[in-house]
Amino acid sequence: MTRFLPSSRPQIPATRGIYVFTLRLEPSELPAHGMILYMGITGDKSSATLRSRFGQYLQGQRRVDERPKVLDMLLRFEDHLFFNFAPIPDPAINLEALETEFLDAVDPPINERDYSGEFGRTRRSAW
Repeated sequence: MTRFLPSSRPQIPATRGIYVFTLRLEPSELPAHGMILYMGITGDKSSATLRSRFGQYLQGQRRVDERPKVLDMLLRFEDHLFFNFAPIPDPAINLEALETEFLDAVDPPINERDYSGEFGRTRRSAW
Protein backbone atom coordinates (compact mmCIF):
# COMPACT_ATOMS: atom_id res chain seq x y z
CA MET A 1 0.00 0.00 0.00
CA THR A 2 1.23 3.47 -0.83
CA ARG A 3 -0.25 6.93 -1.05
CA PHE A 4 -1.47 7.78 -4.54
CA LEU A 5 1.17 10.40 -5.32
CA PRO A 6 3.55 10.86 -8.27
CA SER A 7 6.48 10.32 -5.90
CA SER A 8 5.14 6.83 -5.05
CA ARG A 9 5.34 5.50 -8.60
CA PRO A 10 8.87 4.02 -8.32
CA GLN A 11 7.64 1.87 -5.40
CA ILE A 12 5.09 0.12 -7.62
CA PRO A 13 6.37 -3.10 -9.21
CA ALA A 14 6.56 -3.43 -12.98
CA THR A 15 4.58 -6.66 -13.08
CA ARG A 16 1.00 -7.77 -13.65
CA GLY A 17 -1.39 -7.94 -10.74
CA ILE A 18 -4.44 -6.57 -8.97
CA TYR A 19 -4.88 -3.16 -7.38
CA VAL A 20 -7.37 -1.38 -5.16
CA PHE A 21 -7.88 2.30 -4.48
CA THR A 22 -8.82 2.99 -0.88
CA LEU A 23 -9.90 6.17 0.85
CA ARG A 24 -8.38 6.92 4.24
CA LEU A 25 -9.09 10.29 5.79
CA GLU A 26 -6.05 11.73 7.52
CA PRO A 27 -5.73 13.36 9.90
CA SER A 28 -8.81 12.00 11.62
CA GLU A 29 -10.09 11.46 15.11
CA LEU A 30 -11.46 8.12 13.96
CA PRO A 31 -9.50 4.87 14.21
CA ALA A 32 -7.38 4.18 11.12
CA HIS A 33 -9.33 2.35 8.43
CA GLY A 34 -9.87 2.53 4.71
CA MET A 35 -12.85 2.30 2.41
CA ILE A 36 -12.42 0.33 -0.79
CA LEU A 37 -13.49 2.57 -3.67
CA TYR A 38 -12.26 0.80 -6.81
CA MET A 39 -10.58 -2.44 -7.87
CA GLY A 40 -8.84 -3.37 -11.09
CA ILE A 41 -6.41 -5.74 -12.75
CA THR A 42 -3.56 -5.16 -15.13
CA GLY A 43 -1.47 -7.38 -17.36
CA ASP A 44 -3.98 -10.18 -17.83
CA LYS A 45 -4.55 -9.56 -21.56
CA SER A 46 -1.99 -6.83 -22.14
CA SER A 47 1.61 -6.01 -21.36
CA ALA A 48 0.55 -3.32 -18.87
CA THR A 49 2.04 -3.47 -15.38
CA LEU A 50 0.98 -2.20 -11.99
CA ARG A 51 3.47 0.67 -12.37
CA SER A 52 2.24 1.66 -15.85
CA ARG A 53 -1.39 1.49 -14.69
CA PHE A 54 -0.53 3.66 -11.68
CA GLY A 55 0.94 6.20 -14.13
CA GLN A 56 -2.19 6.12 -16.28
CA TYR A 57 -4.29 7.06 -13.25
CA LEU A 58 -1.89 9.90 -12.44
CA GLN A 59 -2.37 11.21 -15.99
CA GLY A 60 -6.13 10.76 -15.57
CA GLN A 61 -6.11 13.43 -12.87
CA ARG A 62 -5.04 16.00 -15.46
CA ARG A 63 -7.51 15.25 -18.25
CA VAL A 64 -11.13 14.43 -18.87
CA ASP A 65 -11.47 10.68 -18.67
CA GLU A 66 -13.98 8.46 -20.41
CA ARG A 67 -14.89 7.12 -16.96
CA PRO A 68 -16.38 10.05 -15.02
CA LYS A 69 -16.74 8.15 -11.73
CA VAL A 70 -13.04 7.24 -11.75
CA LEU A 71 -12.03 10.82 -12.55
CA ASP A 72 -14.30 12.11 -9.78
CA MET A 73 -12.66 9.68 -7.32
CA LEU A 74 -9.16 10.78 -8.35
CA LEU A 75 -9.96 14.48 -7.99
CA ARG A 76 -12.37 14.49 -5.04
CA PHE A 77 -10.23 12.34 -2.75
CA GLU A 78 -6.83 13.36 -4.14
CA ASP A 79 -5.23 13.92 -0.72
CA HIS A 80 -6.67 10.76 0.85
CA LEU A 81 -6.22 8.04 -1.78
CA PHE A 82 -4.06 4.98 -1.32
CA PHE A 83 -3.01 2.52 -4.01
CA ASN A 84 -2.98 -1.04 -2.69
CA PHE A 85 -1.57 -3.75 -4.93
CA ALA A 86 -0.70 -7.42 -5.14
CA PRO A 87 1.82 -8.45 -7.79
CA ILE A 88 0.79 -11.70 -9.48
CA PRO A 89 3.51 -12.50 -12.02
CA ASP A 90 2.30 -16.06 -12.75
CA PRO A 91 0.42 -15.87 -16.10
CA ALA A 92 -1.40 -19.11 -15.25
CA ILE A 93 -3.44 -17.22 -12.63
CA ASN A 94 -6.59 -15.82 -14.18
CA LEU A 95 -6.80 -12.20 -13.05
CA GLU A 96 -10.23 -11.69 -14.62
CA ALA A 97 -11.67 -14.46 -12.47
CA LEU A 98 -10.08 -12.93 -9.35
CA GLU A 99 -11.49 -9.54 -10.29
CA THR A 100 -15.02 -10.85 -10.76
CA GLU A 101 -14.96 -12.71 -7.45
CA PHE A 102 -13.59 -9.67 -5.62
CA LEU A 103 -16.14 -7.29 -7.15
CA ASP A 104 -19.06 -9.60 -6.37
CA ALA A 105 -17.89 -9.95 -2.76
CA VAL A 106 -16.97 -6.31 -2.02
CA ASP A 107 -18.99 -4.22 -4.53
CA PRO A 108 -16.79 -1.08 -4.60
CA PRO A 109 -18.85 2.05 -5.38
CA ILE A 110 -16.73 3.26 -8.33
CA ASN A 111 -16.61 0.00 -10.32
CA GLU A 112 -19.33 -0.30 -12.96
CA ARG A 113 -18.45 -3.46 -14.90
CA ASP A 114 -16.67 -6.82 -14.63
CA TYR A 115 -19.13 -8.24 -12.11
CA SER A 116 -20.55 -11.72 -12.66
CA GLY A 117 -23.64 -11.80 -14.86
CA GLU A 118 -26.12 -12.39 -12.07
CA PHE A 119 -24.60 -9.90 -9.63
CA GLY A 120 -24.10 -7.30 -12.36
CA ARG A 121 -27.75 -7.43 -13.39
CA THR A 122 -28.89 -7.11 -9.77
CA ARG A 123 -26.51 -4.22 -9.13
CA ARG A 124 -27.60 -2.31 -12.27
CA SER A 125 -31.28 -2.69 -11.38
CA ALA A 126 -30.62 -1.40 -7.85
CA TRP A 127 -28.70 1.68 -8.91
